[in-house]
Amino acid sequence: MKIEEAREIYNKTYDKGMLNHGVRAWFYLQRGLDLVNQFKYLVAGILALYYTLKLDSYWILIAIFVISIPILTFCGWFHTHKMAKALEWTNMIFSSYFGRYSMDLSEKNTENTMKSAELLGEIRDTLKELKNNK
Repeated sequence: MKIEEAREIYNKTYDKGMLNHGVRAWFYLQRGLDLVNQFKYLVAGILALYYTLKLDSYWILIAIFVISIPILTFCGWFHTHKMAKALEWTNMIFSSYFGRYSMDLSEKNTENTMKSAELLGEIRDTLKELKNNK
């Protein structure tokens, strides 16, 4: 299967529809929560803000947490669509010698596999021609 065919199947199966949009929203929310997990002191910061301002209503505290959900979802979306690609590229470019060597070997292996597939196709075609000529 070619990559274009795989993308087309993916788009038909996972890209359209209400359920898939909901799954993507859940994915973005998870990414946002992952970012918050990396910044473990966010919750402590909200609580510190609440107590520093000497707020006395628990409804305000709940509102702060409720407002943070769309913000976290946006953070997840931003991380997925903007930051992740730049971070992956930076990690690849500035990786160690052995990490880069491993990447180069993977690329060469892919090229050799493609060449082998082409040669096998040519051999198959040649054998078919020989069989038909007999």
